[in-house]
Amino acid sequence: MMSYQEIVIFLFGIFIGIPVVSGFKGLVKFAVEKMRGGSVKLFRYLNICWREKSGFSIIGFSPICELHMFRENESDHSAIVSYSIESAIDIFACIVYNFLMVRLWINGDADRRLVSFFLGIGAWFVVFLISGFIFLYIEVKRKSSGVSRQLTEITGKMKNDISFDDIDVPDYKTLDGKAVQSEVIFYLSYAFIKKLWDDDISGAGEVIHSQETAMKINYIDKPKEYLIAWSRAYYDMLYYYSAVCLNKTRADYFYDMLKDQLKSDMDADSQRILAAYYFYVRNDIAAAERCAFRAEEASHDCKTRAERLAEDKLIKELIADIHEKKKYLESSRAAL
Repeated sequence: MMSYQEIVIFLFGIFIGIPVVSGFKGLVKFAVEKMRGGSVKLFRYLNICWREKSGFSIIGFSPICELHMFRENESDHSAIVSYSIESAIDIFACIVYNFLMVRLWINGDADRRLVSFFLGIGAWFVVFLISGFIFLYIEVKRKSSGVSRQLTEITGKMKNDISFDDIDVPDYKTLDGKAVQSEVIFYLSYAFIKKLWDDDISGAGEVIHSQETAMKINYIDKPKEYLIAWSRAYYDMLYYYSAVCLNKTRADYFYDMLKDQLKSDMDADSQRILAAYYFYVRNDIAAAERCAFRAEEASHDCKTRAERLAEDKLIKELIADIHEKKKYLESSRAAL
């Protein structure tokens, strides 16, 4: 039996196990994908973030390792093979690790307090693997949801250089089946840019409200932790509360959360969002203009025509507002 002290240490080991196990799984994923010809698109662990375009940066702390890798022309079969290899390595490592720790505990070959700590990490390893398989099972069952099919249709049209004029993004609640949370969040980002493209301000607000609900945004405690995989949704909320429906308190909250990542991200959408925040919230015209021009230049590198046109529209509207404000200030100074 464990003593009270050993139980506390065991629970502490579980807590420490969250970043340790997540980091180990990320390392396994990297090794397997790299051997099979994959390249890293995005990596985030603890306070470190690496993006293909912007390189390394220091952002908010996260105990979860997020790793996104890419292989040209990857098929479903290839993805399943990679996942199977990674899972086999993870399961083998988990069994060996826990076998050794339990053996140390039973034989008393090491300080029981130290072994309790490592047993806690091992316990989390087991929980992490089981929960991963449960989530995978749920996701596979929901893969045929209306949201999933609509996402496939939207991305397919965008790859074929179709603009948002000819892309439908219906309310996800009207689509059949029950989609997983991540699919809903990704889908709502397309819905938001579509509403902005259509100048549907009321509709954009409804989409943001749906995002807040899906992501369980907490405006009371205002936690700064976030999944980088959901950055697009957080970007949407920062832009909405800066440029569409001004709410300085909420805009400041999202800016404080994302500022390190945004400043190191030179993509058009990131610089546009920064420009909107500086201009509408902080009234910093010089900083807003610098970011807006960077966004305008980066918009040419957008991967799809729909994205290029949407960014061009939003950036030009923002630059026009900046120029109007500058003209107003100049005329006011001249009148004095």
